Amino acid sequence: MSNEKPAVTETPTLIKDLIGRRVRVVKPGDLITLELVPGRVTIHLTDDHRIEKIIIELGDPISI
Repeated sequence: MSNEKPAVTETPTLIKDLIGRRVRVVKPGDLITLELVPGRVTIHLTDDHRIEKIIIELGDPISI
């Protein structure tokens, strides 16, 4: 397995630009896979259910 991180962006985006994207929500302590899913949005939450970080994987932006 490579130590290379998946291609992601942390550029601010409008919420409406996320419509139609695949999403995964990660809570503290969750195990997550490292496979790249182009265009997927990963939302990381804090222990008190606040958004800590949003990551958009690079690639095909939307598949509706």
